[in-house]
Amino acid sequence: MHSAPQVATLRRSVGRAPAPVRAPAGAVGGATNPLQALPDSTLRWLAASSVGLGAGFFLAEAPRLVVAAGVAPALVMGAAMIARPIEPAVRPKAR
Repeated sequence: MHSAPQVATLRRSVGRAPAPVRAPAGAVGGATNPLQALPDSTLRWLAASSVGLGAGFFLAEAPRLVVAAGVAPALVMGAAMIARPIEPAVRPKAR
């Protein structure tokens, strides 16, 4: 059990934290919503382009941070595809 002074200290600390730390996890997931509207083929093409860019940076012996920046969009697009709501291929007929 937490004491009242500990809870008050925690609230003050969170209040001073940067916005991304204070944002709820649901707000972070909202960043992929526009990507979820794109067709799978487009997301796959963009993700493959990002991986290719990262591989090119790696082969050119670019710094690791640059390689990671090249591959990062592929991770976001993959997350958008995975987080997309599953819909049935054929909708049931209304009676």
